[in-house]
Amino acid sequence: MGSDDSMTSADLSTIQRAITRHLTVYPASHDVIQQVLEWAGQALGAHSASICTYNPRTQSLHRVNAMGYSEERLREFRDIPVEPGLPITDAVLEQRTICLTARDWDERYPHLTFIRLPEMQAIVALPLLLEGKVHGTLTFSWDSGRTLDGFEWVFLEGFALQCADALYRLRRTAWDHKVLEYSGGIVLVFGADRKVSFLSSSVTALLGYTEEDLRNLHLPDVLHPEEAHLVRDVLADPGRSLRTRIRVRHKAGGWIWLDVTVQNLLADPDVQGFVVNAHDVSSSVRAIEALRVSDRAHRQAADRYRHLLDLVNAFDLTVDPDALILTMLERAMAVTGFPQAFYYAAAGTDMTLRWARGAHTDEALALLPNINDLRAFGKPGLATMRGELFFAAADEALFDPPEALPRHFWRSFCSVPILMGGALHGVFVFVSGAEDRISPDLQQLMQSFADHVNVMLERYQHVQQLDTAREETFRALGRALEYRDHDTHGHTARVVQLAERLGRALELNEAQQDALRWGAYLHDVGKIGVSDQVLLKPGALTEGEWWEMRTHPQLGYAILAQIPTLPAETLGVVRHHHERWDGRGYPDGLAGDEVPLLARVFAVVDVYDALTSKRPYKAAWTREEAMTELERMAGSHLDPDIVHRFLTLLSSDVIRSASGDDRWHTE
Repeated sequence: MGSDDSMTSADLSTIQRAITRHLTVYPASHDVIQQVLEWAGQALGAHSASICTYNPRTQSLHRVNAMGYSEERLREFRDIPVEPGLPITDAVLEQRTICLTARDWDERYPHLTFIRLPEMQAIVALPLLLEGKVHGTLTFSWDSGRTLDGFEWVFLEGFALQCADALYRLRRTAWDHKVLEYSGGIVLVFGADRKVSFLSSSVTALLGYTEEDLRNLHLPDVLHPEEAHLVRDVLADPGRSLRTRIRVRHKAGGWIWLDVTVQNLLADPDVQGFVVNAHDVSSSVRAIEALRVSDRAHRQAADRYRHLLDLVNAFDLTVDPDALILTMLERAMAVTGFPQAFYYAAAGTDMTLRWARGAHTDEALALLPNINDLRAFGKPGLATMRGELFFAAADEALFDPPEALPRHFWRSFCSVPILMGGALHGVFVFVSGAEDRISPDLQQLMQSFADHVNVMLERYQHVQQLDTAREETFRALGRALEYRDHDTHGHTARVVQLAERLGRALELNEAQQDALRWGAYLHDVGKIGVSDQVLLKPGALTEGEWWEMRTHPQLGYAILAQIPTLPAETLGVVRHHHERWDGRGYPDGLAGDEVPLLARVFAVVDVYDALTSKRPYKAAWTREEAMTELERMAGSHLDPDIVHRFLTLLSSDVIRSASGDDRWHTE
């Protein structure tokens, strides 16, 4: 965008649209702001220009972007206190545009004539306002007496608003990143006035307070009196971090124990507050307290609770439901002291023995009733169907009519139902021949054991549901694009299937296969930003239309890069699936192994599907024709090793089809 003193309103509108697109497509950064500042300065014919951010806490401006100034000048005026007497600071204090000629400057600021450079013959300083708040300043200067016309003022004011929005987004991003840097679970931010300015949703779930509740409270109002002094300690020492355990009052009453880390970031311009990172440890505190009480009264019970803590730690190390249940079966024996333990899987009221652990389990099983239906399993069966634990001492019968008492070999009995999604998943059975009764402490322990197992199974089910939802969302995004371009109907499903088969043939690991499949779903998301005129054009594209079409990998990358859980490998597929092995692809012109592996893999299946699919401008190629074309493209357009493996895969499909095993084909 070259300088042009005679730019028309249409020219300025074109440049403003380009600035808008640049600020929209790319995440806010000082590099992006620098680029659009230079475009705006050149469009207005300015000699120099600058952007400063405003820090209301320190009442200062900090220059972050500039053009046309010497390095010495930039160093001299990098940080400026906001005090009356400078055009740039008056623009902030008065919240209005300051427009000056050289003569105006000398008359209004006679004490600053030595600051104005000779080439600064006309100056404009604008406050960057957004929703009534100053976020910074924008200045332009010209080396000749310059009067802006109406179109130029509209352009300048629009650009100032865009800069204000970009600085806000940049500061908000920096704020978010800084907060996340000092947070883990629960996140809370409060200012020097001890009032809350930010809280994560987990705070409400844990403590019951909404954001509105906490905004009307001071932090000491919810702290236990014995810990209130900690807030004073942190406030008194800027830069100090605090790690401790405290009690916080729940909105409904009672105290919640939290392990907290508090970082004083008042001096940090991006945060200007105290960042609190907290984890609920109430269960652990209560368990430890119960352990201490039990230790004083019952040494054996205390040992069992210590085993329970080990068992609870094992929950987080196991994610597969079967592995979790087997681990808990074995660990529970150590915790409870039961010498034999069994697990029955449940399907409705049907029971199937899955695992038996302990000494002499065959003898114990021989004495347990051989019943596969919960309804015939007496009192334990009825309790299990209700989702309740059942305990029986040596003198308590399980059945009606009662079995002979005392029972031979095993005496006390415990059954623990396991639920998943509110439905019966299975039942643990523990028996002992040494103990006549199950103590109240042990009954409480078994209830805690059941609760933990059920919670972990629920968590597993929720994770599986989230994984499924994510997969379906990616699939829906891919298919949604096909509803816009009907000529590509079925393309997403085909390339996903091809990519999965090729990924397995290349022995990619599970994470790589997931990333490749998601990349196949999302590879054309950027076409959302391509106009219908170009995307749906039935004939050949012009050079300008090809340029627009080739922006879709970058647009897709910019859109999807905002999803924090999306792997970098998937983003690589989206951005680089049109790169070429010889470096003549787009958008970055990468060559050979510079192109990410998964992008090279996907490029092969994407080209193959394009060749074998019908388009308005061509007929579908046969598999043999497409394979011949892939061989020709190997080493120039595509990775030759991956092409060779893919062709081997397709050839094996041809052999299976000829032999009558046509369970999968690509045409």
